[in-house]
Amino acid sequence: MAEKTKVRIQILDEETGQVLEEVDVLTSPQCVLFEDGSNLLDKIGDIQKAQGPKGVSVRLKEAWAANTAYVNDSSYIDFVTKDGNTYACKTSHTSSSTFDTSKWVLIASKGATGATGPQGAAGAKGATGATGPQGPTGPAGAQGPKGVSMRLKEAWAANTAYVNDSSYIDFVTKDGNTYACKTSHTSSSTFDTSKWVLIASKGATGATGPQGAAGAKGATGATGPQGPTGPAGAQGPKGVSMRLKGAWAASTAYVNDSSYIDFVTKDGNTYACASSHTSTTSFESAKWTLIAQKGATGPQGAKGATGATGPQGPTGPQGAAGAKGATGPQGPAGKDGDNIKFGTDYNSASEVKVFFKKMTN
Repeated sequence: MAEKTKVRIQILDEETGQVLEEVDVLTSPQCVLFEDGSNLLDKIGDIQKAQGPKGVSVRLKEAWAANTAYVNDSSYIDFVTKDGNTYACKTSHTSSSTFDTSKWVLIASKGATGATGPQGAAGAKGATGATGPQGPTGPAGAQGPKGVSMRLKEAWAANTAYVNDSSYIDFVTKDGNTYACKTSHTSSSTFDTSKWVLIASKGATGATGPQGAAGAKGATGATGPQGPTGPAGAQGPKGVSMRLKGAWAASTAYVNDSSYIDFVTKDGNTYACASSHTSTTSFESAKWTLIAQKGATGPQGAKGATGATGPQGPTGPQGAAGAKGATGPQGPAGKDGDNIKFGTDYNSASEVKVFFKKMTN
């Protein structure tokens, strides 16, 4: 195997020749060939002997690409990467669509794959996807073997036949637990746990629920029958009589003693005399006890029907003479009056005209 040498590659600016970056590469000097047929080892020897001509620059072209001009001449050598490996251009050429290894020198092989890194933290759970369409109904399965039926016998009882065979198994409840019959048997007077399998234990008693709302009041019951008349009670003490005095009046004696109590009305209210006294000109509420308050005025009653016409009343007395009226306008001239006769008899009497003149006061 050829000895490898660390070669420092300078990346130069094409226009100014300024060093942009320096890269140390560990490679075999014989692998780097130049246009004159010499290799990198020859060039190093020449440099060691004497100051030689201008060196060859390295131009890093990054990843290899098709239809691209690559150079190896006295000015620089193109370097590219391909599939993780580094290559130096062996001869100037324009690349085709495929990588031609005969025109390149392998400078550095792709390193071995590193060890797998630690498992990353689990990502957040993604949102649930939409429900897929209903799949087609699958074919009917084969007929299964005949099962054993369950027969619920409710509460366990003494002197009762219980069964566990190929047809069915009896289930019972006891003290809040549920049991399956283990072997067919007839029960005795006590529960034999060896002949039963506990299926479900009685659950713990739940907490007391909240007080329920009060129910609606029930309807009033029917009136009961009249009870028999009770015995007469003992003679009670003599009561105090009520004396209704009508409307309250000033300067009146009112009584409250062992004989009677006076009651009066005032402004529509009813009062009982609280202490014997003679009233003043005004009502003193401190000396009376309100018994019944005046009720509110009721609504206006409907108008009554018109009554029948009463009988004709007697003629009233002659009224006083009225005041003299104003003089009326002059009337039209009257006709001549009738002739009258004056005399002792009609035939011999003289006929004259008579008129009456109205006199004013």
